[in-house]
This record gives sequence, structure tokens and C-alpha cells, in this order.
Amino acid sequence: MKIFIIPGGGENTDLKSYKDLIRGLRNLGYTVVSINPKWELPLSKQIFKVGKNDIVFGFSRGALLAYMVTKKYPCKSVILASMTPLRNFSKKAIYNYYGKESADNLLKIKFVGNKTPKVHIAGELEEIKADIYVPRTGHHLTKSYIKYIINLLKNKGD
Repeated sequence: MKIFIIPGGGENTDLKSYKDLIRGLRNLGYTVVSINPKWELPLSKQIFKVGKNDIVFGFSRGALLAYMVTKKYPCKSVILASMTPLRNFSKKAIYNYYGKESADNLLKIKFVGNKTPKVHIAGELEEIKADIYVPRTGHHLTKSYIKYIINLLKNKGD
């Protein structure tokens, strides 16, 4: 089974934490596809195709892209890890952080109509609504966060 990994904003999958996640997923038998967005470009212009049996994992801002991808291309599942909670920020703050074009696209995201099953994960120290909370973890892809993801995906390959 194929899993797409999208890191957080400004990050890439060459960072140690993502390499550890990728190694763990490969040990489970997954074919891992690293997606390294060009963070200076609007996410809406970086949507890529996935198959109906694939899984997409995105962390933080990467979770926003994962959501957008799976809304256009339904797949087996999407894991939204520590997804940037746009609703917690003012429009001005979103424009200041992301820039006009990216902010315009992000603010158009409608979090309805996505047929792909979703799992929301967050660190328990974050102020993000989620299905699963990783104990004693904030907004970082830590070893314990990676362990939760690996355990979650152990049986998804069936």
C-alpha cells in the first residue's frame, strides 16, 4: 500500500523526524512517497493525484494540503496531524503569515464534502480539536507522535 507524507510548513521530509516516520512505515510494508511542497507557492496549486487505495498523511500546514488533495482525489484515508487550525486566527493574521495568494486559497477551503475517511491527531498540549491526542506532546513530530502514527497504521494496510 502507498502512503504519501507531507511535512509541516517550511519543513521537508529530509528532517530526522520525517526520516524516522518513513523508516517505520517502510518497516510496516508501506511504499512511502515523500511530498515536499514549495511552501512559497499556494497550496491549491500543489494538489497531486492519489489512488483510491492510498493513504495521505500531512502534518500542520501539510495537513491542509493533505485535506485539499483528498477532497479532490478520494482515497482510503487521510491522517491530519496537528492541522493548522485556520478558524483560530484572524483573517489579518492568516494574510500576514501566508501571504495574499496562499491566504486567499486557504480561506476558500470548505471542510465539508470530503468523502475520504479522516483521522485528526494532535499533541495533547495543542489547542486543536482532534480524534487522537498524543500525550505530553505539542506541535512537533516527536518520537511519541511517530509511535502513535505507526501504531495507527499497523492494520490499515490490510
